[in-house]
Amino acid sequence: MMLVLSMPTMAVNVDPAQGNYSTDEEFTINLTADLTSTSTALQLRLALTGQGEVVSYTPPAWENGALGTCDNTHAMYTAQSVCVDLVKNKAIAVGESLGVVKIKAKDAGNIVLTKSDGNGYLVGDVIVADTGTLGTYTITAASTDTEDTNTNTDTNTNTSSGKNTDDKQIALYVFSASVVTTVLLVFVLIYMKFPRKSKENFVPI
Repeated sequence: MMLVLSMPTMAVNVDPAQGNYSTDEEFTINLTADLTSTSTALQLRLALTGQGEVVSYTPPAWENGALGTCDNTHAMYTAQSVCVDLVKNKAIAVGESLGVVKIKAKDAGNIVLTKSDGNGYLVGDVIVADTGTLGTYTITAASTDTEDTNTNTDTNTNTSSGKNTDDKQIALYVFSASVVTTVLLVFVLIYMKFPRKSKENFVPI
């Protein structure tokens, strides 16, 4: 029978313990040991609440490995929790890695990572409990420039279209003027080549 000892103590820390992230952004949290007594076994029982979900948990590469306890399939994590027993063949050192958790932010709001019931480390047959808040993270809506881009595109399109229309009208005016000038010049040349007879030389029939 295991005895759970509840007292002010520490078993695990996180880095970072706080931060600002955008919706749909993924970020990693490093778990490290912070034991106040010598131990070779540790129970991670972490809960995630708020606007996020656990994407993955990678345990440390210890000789005796890690055993998932989230469900009957021995999963080490779910969307809202990390639950794994870590065992080592020698004492767990302070600051030693206890694995890496990857979290994905969903909607704007907050994400809180807490140490839930059962979290702690073993000293003999005693579980030294470690509960409380591990980290708090602020999630803001991802900024989008789609509307501004569309506005700029429409403005540029309208400006370009208007400019092209003006250029076409100018070209049409120039072409029309050239045609008129050419026609007048042809008439002048014809008139000069075939002058009318003078009245003095006009002999009626």
